[in-house]
Amino acid sequence: MIPTLQKAIISDKELLKSLLKQYFDELGNPHEYKYLDEYWIDINRHPYLIKIDNKVSGFVLVNEKDPQSIPDYPLGIAEFYVLKKI
Repeated sequence: MIPTLQKAIISDKELLKSLLKQYFDELGNPHEYKYLDEYWIDINRHPYLIKIDNKVSGFVLVNEKDPQSIPDYPLGIAEFYVLKKI
C-alpha cells in the first residue's frame, strides 16, 4: 500500500472537479475552484492524482513559484486532499 503520484491529464479534469467539491465540502466552504482550468493552460501549474493500489485516493495541485522571489522554495502546494476511505 504505497501511495504514488500520477500527473493528471485532461480526461481527469471532471474527476478532479468532483474531488475538489468533496474537499471544499469537508472544509465547510462549498464553492467551485476557479483555477482548475488553469492547470491545463498555465505551464507553471501541475495537477496530480494520488493513488494507492492503482485507486484514486486524492489529489495535489502544485504551482511553480518565481525563483527570484522565493529561491529556496520553487514549488508550492495550492491544494492537497486525501480521501478518508479508498
